[in-house]
Order: sequence, then structure tokens, then C-alpha cells
Amino acid sequence: MRVAYVGPYFMSGQSLITTKEIATGIKTADDINKPDFSVGVTDGTTSEISARGMMPKARIVVKKTLAEVLDLMLQGKVMGVITDYPTASVVALQYRDKGIISLKPFTVEPVGIAIRPDDFLFVNLMQNFLNMLQINGQLQAMTNRWFENPWWLNQLPAMYQFL
Repeated sequence: MRVAYVGPYFMSGQSLITTKEIATGIKTADDINKPDFSVGVTDGTTSEISARGMMPKARIVVKKTLAEVLDLMLQGKVMGVITDYPTASVVALQYRDKGIISLKPFTVEPVGIAIRPDDFLFVNLMQNFLNMLQINGQLQAMTNRWFENPWWLNQLPAMYQFL
């Protein structure tokens, strides 16, 4: 063990970005594990690995960047994009006017903080701090602030836009 894992402070996973129309009836990865379903993924990512493992029957289109696979989806060349839940949520906020949504994650990926394992007091402090944020609702409030409300997107420089 090289690090002590504190948390999780956020539950992530692999999620599908798609249109409202296509999303109808999709609850699990099994619902898109069909030869007639096309999904875009970014080359060399955990999203590619997850898509290949969860939906081997689907047509998987691999591109170098997220912008490329999103563009394929917006053009109707793939039915959806698999990416991590935070990214999917932000993309859905950015393209909500085009009817793009993100589904709840198909996988479970806890996100935490890596700390030197020999610093027991700091590990304890951080775990107690995260527990406090969880109990008083601040973790949920932060999640809502960044993933539910698009107020901050227009403040991003163009280099951070996905397309």
C-alpha cells in the first residue's frame, strides 16, 4: 500500500451521454449492449475499457478526444458517448438546449483523497473532515452546485469547452 485512501467524497462511474429520445428505456448497460446501438468513447480511457467490457455487442467507435466523440453524437453518427459521470454531467449541462442528457452511472467508482500512509494524524483529520461535510450536507450542496446548475459554464475559457 503506497497511499492511504480517505473517503469517498464522491461516487462516480461510467455514464452515457445521449439524447432524451434515445435515453427512453435505458436503465443499465444491458439495455445498450446490442449490435444496433453505437457508442463513442475516447481512446485509451477507462471509459473505453468499461464500454468494451459492459457492452461487447454494441458498436464501439473510438476517437482520440472527447470533443470528437461528442461531435459524432451531435451529428447522429453514434447514439451516445460513454464517459465518467462528472464529465457526462457537465456535457449535459452545456448541451441541454440540444436535448442532451446524462444517465446515472452504470459502474461504481468511489472518488477519494490519497494521502501518505504513514501520516496517521492527517489521515484521521481528513476522514473526520469529510465525515463532517457529509453529515452537515455540504458535500451534497457542492455536488448540486457544480453538477445541477449551469451558472458557471459561461465563465469557462473557450479552451475548457468540450466542443
